[in-house]
Amino acid sequence: MTRRAATAWMPDRQDIIWIDCNPFAVVAGIAGSAKAGKTSYVLCHQPKSFDWRARQASPHPMKALNDAAFAQMRAVLNQIMALA
Repeated sequence: MTRRAATAWMPDRQDIIWIDCNPFAVVAGIAGSAKAGKTSYVLCHQPKSFDWRARQASPHPMKALNDAAFAQMRAVLNQIMALA
């Protein structure tokens, strides 16, 4: 197995590495209703796509993510995949 220089290290196929997943949780805000007072998070390390119609989605009590949290979430997701 060939290795790159230490300054340009990149994991190779089959390498086992340590990753700190804590930066991947973005604070969305404080929940209301049944979870009142609890912090809500957007978990960016497991992006998924769902058919919201087939799964009978309903609005969340928090309504929408604020601009700052949305920008932070996009930045974290950009570390995983290029969103542009």
